[in-house]
Amino acid sequence: MKLQKLIGTITPSPFFSLLCIPLLVGSLSCFAQDCACTHTIESGAVDGEQLGVSPGDVLCVPGNTTYGAFRWQNIVGTAENPIIVKNCNGQVVIDSPGSYGWKWLRSKHFKILGNGDADVQYGFKVSTAKSFFVTMESFTTSFEIAHMEIVGKEKEDGHGYTGFAGIGIKTSPYQDCDLFQQKDAWTMEDVSIHDNYIHKTGGEGVYAGHGFHQGRQEPNCPDGVITYAHAIHNLHVYNNKIENVGFDGIQIKNATVNTRVHDNTIVNYGVFDHEAHNEGLLIGESTEGVFYNNKIISGTGHGMQINAYGNSHFYNNLVVDAGNDGVYLNNQSAAFENKSGVFEFHHNTLVNMGANAFTAFTPQSIIFQNNLLVNFAGEQFRGSSPVSEGNITLAEISEARFVNAAHGNYSLLADSVAVDAGVQNPAISFDINNKARTDSAADVGAYEYSPYTATVSLIPASDLSITEGESLTIDVSLVDDADELESVRYVLNGEQLATVQLEQTRYVIDAAHLQTGEHSLHAQANTVDGDFIQSSSIQIMVNPAAQDGGQQDTPDGDEQQDTPDGGEIDKAKASGGGGSTGFVFLLLVLLAGIIRPLAKPTAQKKPH
Repeated sequence: MKLQKLIGTITPSPFFSLLCIPLLVGSLSCFAQDCACTHTIESGAVDGEQLGVSPGDVLCVPGNTTYGAFRWQNIVGTAENPIIVKNCNGQVVIDSPGSYGWKWLRSKHFKILGNGDADVQYGFKVSTAKSFFVTMESFTTSFEIAHMEIVGKEKEDGHGYTGFAGIGIKTSPYQDCDLFQQKDAWTMEDVSIHDNYIHKTGGEGVYAGHGFHQGRQEPNCPDGVITYAHAIHNLHVYNNKIENVGFDGIQIKNATVNTRVHDNTIVNYGVFDHEAHNEGLLIGESTEGVFYNNKIISGTGHGMQINAYGNSHFYNNLVVDAGNDGVYLNNQSAAFENKSGVFEFHHNTLVNMGANAFTAFTPQSIIFQNNLLVNFAGEQFRGSSPVSEGNITLAEISEARFVNAAHGNYSLLADSVAVDAGVQNPAISFDINNKARTDSAADVGAYEYSPYTATVSLIPASDLSITEGESLTIDVSLVDDADELESVRYVLNGEQLATVQLEQTRYVIDAAHLQTGEHSLHAQANTVDGDFIQSSSIQIMVNPAAQDGGQQDTPDGDEQQDTPDGGEIDKAKASGGGGSTGFVFLLLVLLAGIIRPLAKPTAQKKPH
């Protein structure tokens, strides 16, 4: 039996898993695999001060377990030595029946990382019946959230999803009515939200900043008291997948300094079609930054709504099937503070807009360059006129010559009118797929043209030799630039074995199909239009199984053999078939490997 067939995982305690490996034929040994935890957390309420958490500590939450609501406070690291919070041995499920999923208060310099188990993509999975799924409040700052799944549940009446926003990032002014009567009384800093999967939320996917930059009377503050929202500096939101959310996909407000939002995919936003909360990407008041390489697909409102400061750049974004405008910019209302600066829009692709391609109401300058606008119901430009050059406007999708728009691929074919049709801009040096824009002429829109290919190759790719009675696991390597492939067919000796979908292409050829002799195997990748491409073939030689010849004698037929010093070895003991010395030695080795790690918990801290 192959080694990988014997490996398994056992999780008897939160401190470590047991990795089982074969020592001898037919035997297994288990060694402790430490999760490197300073503290192991098994309860929902955590106070870092009571627990004795110090900068640099690692807080582990045991996986393969479902918890109720989490309420964590006073988790305080430093910039040089942040606190690490991670899952250990499987996925941690937080399923709250109450008003929040995971609430953080008065904490700073920490990282929530759901990458504690290499076999689990999202180490934390958070659901809640009401309000925020994950909320960072009460002066929490300087944190990172990554590799987390946030998911609501369908309501019993079938209308919408449970919970409110996926990740809430703000301290509301009503949490300290006295302090927030002063502008700039406190600032949240250094926030990173990345590689998360947020879906089926009742509100926004990501909700950053309180809004109301000009101040307002908060419901929970004394009458007549005007408070002001805090600013956020150095907010970084990237590589998140956001799907099927009730309100905006990503909403950001009060992020006044160094905001970066990029490489996010937002699909099916504004499910509830609430007019004030149904944008794919909402960049709210007093925000300034760069917003690029985002894919915003299918929603009831604007693809991008912008109420931000000037000095903000939007480039290499794809907006498809917006229910309203592709881009809606408005910061001239008295509710939105603006300052001198330029809005810049470069190399965006906007397709299928329910209203206008681009609407703007602002006293500030707008540069609109190398954008591809395709199929919109209203006007190309409405409101404030931008400085426009290098843009292309098309009435029909077919005119754009996208590679495969029907299957979501809006990259360009060689004969697209957008290829080499733009104005050269060295400041935008890459496209939405991070491909370099290196040629002398700019391509219009989010995608830089490159020849596309589709190939299929077998894994393994070389001829094989196996023994009769063995099965064979195979897979394929696919290159599919045009997103044209939809399934893989395996063909053995000219006859189809199976057709598998792209989500799981690995296939096991049963031993019954592999009789003694030579076989030929290849794969075919089927395209969406009914065609296929074929891999090279490999040859599989199946050899007869060895016959059982009975017990083998020693060369001289004797039951004993000489040792180098003239002594004798009992053959039964030498083979492990008798005697206790070898067993005792093996037991000592196992105890050295297991008991020593088991002694470690005395040095670990448990929660009170």
